[in-house]
Amino acid sequence: MSEKREPLHAICADCAYVWVVLYMPMAMEKAAEAMAHATCAQCGSTDARVHFPEAPASQPSQEPAACSSAT
Repeated sequence: MSEKREPLHAICADCAYVWVVLYMPMAMEKAAEAMAHATCAQCGSTDARVHFPEAPASQPSQEPAACSSAT
C-alpha cells in the first residue's frame, strides 16, 4: 500500500492565484527548494506563500470561568 500524498498549495502574493506546488511526503530539502522556485502560472510572480485552503475556520476563544480565590 502506498503512502497517501497530500498536496501543498501556494498562493500568489500579487494576484491571489492558488496552485499545488508539491505533494507531501517529500524530503524537506526538496520541498524547500520547490517552494523557493515556485512561480505563479497566472502572472509569473515568484512571491508565493504557503496556503492552506481547507483550513478550518477559526473558532472564537473560550475563556475559562473565573476562579474564586479562598480568603
